[in-house]
Order: sequence, then structure tokens, then C-alpha cells
Amino acid sequence: MSLKDELKKFSNAKPPMKLLVEPIDIAAEPPVRDMRPRLLPQLGTTGLDLDIAKPYREKMIQKFLGLLDYNSYVPEYYDCEDRALWGMAHVRQKFIGCPIGIVDGIAEYPELSDRQHAIIVFWYEAATETGYEYRYKLWDPLPKSGTSIGEITLDPKSGFHSPQKVIAFPIGNGQVDVPFIKDFFRNSLWPTDIKFSVQFDNKYLEYPLRTYVDEKTGKRIGPGMLEYLEDELYEKDGPFQCIELKRRPEAHKPFDPGADIALTDHDKALIDFVHLRRAYPGCKTGLAIGKPKGDGKSSAVIAIWSKTGGNQPIYWEHKLSEDTKGRIVNDFDPKMIIF
Repeated sequence: MSLKDELKKFSNAKPPMKLLVEPIDIAAEPPVRDMRPRLLPQLGTTGLDLDIAKPYREKMIQKFLGLLDYNSYVPEYYDCEDRALWGMAHVRQKFIGCPIGIVDGIAEYPELSDRQHAIIVFWYEAATETGYEYRYKLWDPLPKSGTSIGEITLDPKSGFHSPQKVIAFPIGNGQVDVPFIKDFFRNSLWPTDIKFSVQFDNKYLEYPLRTYVDEKTGKRIGPGMLEYLEDELYEKDGPFQCIELKRRPEAHKPFDPGADIALTDHDKALIDFVHLRRAYPGCKTGLAIGKPKGDGKSSAVIAIWSKTGGNQPIYWEHKLSEDTKGRIVNDFDPKMIIF
């Protein structure tokens, strides 16, 4: 398939998705295997760290998820996991500490070109006769025919079923007895010393790292992905501003700014990651979680592969405070990469 053929998938989406920056070419798969992680087992979870979790009311999270703009569905380039991660990132930013994640499984939706599917799961506290207990909801940002986005239940005949992997924030530090996730602890992925990757995509597009001039047309192509991150374009007025901010200026402001739980490094990197992937759909990037090395300070960064960089990714570290800016760091030790 040519680049021109691949771009037709964006114009054929319903509604069509307009690309703000033209891709340079079709890209090869990120060389994650050169970093020697292993792929996830058939079943697995990163667990939940309830010590730094803050449950919110069920209806509050559901209402917020229902207000989000999940963008058009473009097979392979902006599909189910992008939409699920979009919801997860914005919930974690709005409701700091909310236990939420994405679930990989199988869907019997006729409009999906691939039965492999990803949805959102979140946990909340429900009152009982003796106190409170954790319960969960499954939420699908991609409705099947004749339905709206929203709460779903496991349905092997016509809906989502056979969940396989659960990647949840805050990432766990041991086994916890919470519904849904506890069934996956026979293949717990955290904590462990083994590196692993979670691969959702198998097709990628090459985008510029920085603005350049096309030699044939003389046209300026940009901004590049690094300029997008450096200038925090998703926070600013203009064509790259986050659609949620365009619709509701308070969308990125915490519901409880006085909460005693802060955004984690994982949250901050995830927020940058989902906005980058939406501005450059199909870009060859990954969310890397592990240990800082070299001049880095964060436990989560964005890995960006490019044609010019070969097998070595660029590691982008989110801004560490409001009076600093995000930057490229010279090294990182990834334990988990989502791409």
C-alpha cells in the first residue's frame, strides 16, 4: 500500500479526520524488540496501587467520560486503544488519583475491521451495609451499531468479551483484592524485573520531528512532533489546541485542586502521549514507564522513533513543574512500553 492509499482511511472515516500535519511516509514498526522486552502473556495486569488512589462517585466519572470527544475511528491509525487512552488520560487529569485503566479483549462489533478491541475500566467506592467496597464499570468509547458510547457489560455474543490485559493507573505494587482486576493476578506484571511491551498497533506513519520545507513543492511541513511538545500546543489557542479545552475551558483543571494526591509522572507523560498521538495519528511513539537515567528525572517518558534516529528513540520528558518546560533527556531505562 502506498502512503496515498493509507491516507484514504482518514478521508473515509465517519466523520472524515483532517490531518493537521502531513505524514512523510509509511513507517516501519518501532524496533522495541531491540530493547529486549517481552510481549505480554495472554492474560496480565499491572494491578492497582490503592495507597495513592482516590475513588470518586460513579456517576461523576460516567458523566465526564460521556462529555469527551473521542475523535473519528480510523482503522490502525486512530482506533480503539487511542480513544480509550484519551478517556483514561483526561479522567486522571480531571479526577486526580481516580483508579482507571484500559482493557484489551475481543469485540463482536461488525463495524470493527479487527475483533481485538480496547475499552475503559474504572473503579469507584460504593456504600454497603458494613461500609464501602470497590466496584467497577466498563465503558466503551466506540459504540457498536445502534448504540451510544457508555457503560457496557461483558457479552460474548454481541459485545465485548474475553478480557486479556489490564493496564491501570495508579500502577500496582502488589496483589490487591478489587473486582475484575483480581482475576488477572495469576499473571501479574507488576512488580517484576522483566521488561515487557504492550503493542496495540501494527501500522505506523512517519511524521517530521521539526518543521521542514518540502524540496519538490517548497511547502513548509510542520510543526514537527518535538515542536508540538516543546510549545505545548495542545494547551494553546489554535488548530492544535485540545478539543476538550475548545469545548470547555475548565476541562484540564482538577475537580478538587486541594486534593492531597498529585498527578504522577505516569499521568503527566500519558497526557502528553495521548495529545501527541491525536495530533499525529499513527505516529511511531510509545509511553515508556521505568527508571530515569542520565540527565532524566521522571519515571515515565514518551519514546519517539524516527527514520533519522534508527533504532534509538528520542526520550521526551514532560515538564516537571509549572515553571519548567518539557525536554529531551539523553537516556531512560524502560520497564514497560505501550505503543
